[in-house]
Amino acid sequence: RVELPPAERAALRVRYGVPLDAAVLAYFGLISPGKGVGTLLDALESLPANAPLRMWVIAAREPVDPAYRDAFGAVAKRLAVLERAGRLTWTGDLEADAVSRHLGAADAAVLPFTDGVSLRRTSLLAALAHGLPVITCGDHAPCGGMEIVPVGDAAALAAAMLRLATDRAARERLAADAALAAKAFGWSEVARRTAEALDHATTGTNS
Repeated sequence: RVELPPAERAALRVRYGVPLDAAVLAYFGLISPGKGVGTLLDALESLPANAPLRMWVIAAREPVDPAYRDAFGAVAKRLAVLERAGRLTWTGDLEADAVSRHLGAADAAVLPFTDGVSLRRTSLLAALAHGLPVITCGDHAPCGGMEIVPVGDAAALAAAMLRLATDRAARERLAADAALAAKAFGWSEVARRTAEALDHATTGTNS
């Protein structure tokens, strides 16, 4: 994670033309089946054009698998329309430190997985590691820092996006929960838990 000074955070938002009163919601990951980008675009398109939020799509501009080319092309056309309207920025593929800077400059992440949220999703872990509140889909939250909506429900997703964009206090509460949850996935914490498990196993064997 790149620690982003406030001035640099503000400069990155200005670079993309984010109004001072707007919240930045970030999508990070591949554009492929299972990621729910279509649901995300349905939600964004349903919101008023003057809604106080901007979307950053931190994703490559080419499909990672030729089998996705047709579906990717359809999504790309919708992204282009929203980008021309000034409602989102599609960054294209970025180096790891640039991804971190963009996540650090965002206010929340939107990750509408079509098979439901789980801790095996590296994009989710990246968002939590940056202390970002996460709007995602599923039946329940596997850890703190998340607002959950039903899978594929664009209306519920849109409502959650607008609610979090306009409620700074809610974002701050979820951000604190996200930062706390992220500690469980750091290497130091994984090592500590592994050591505890090994110690417990050894103690149990010797007792």
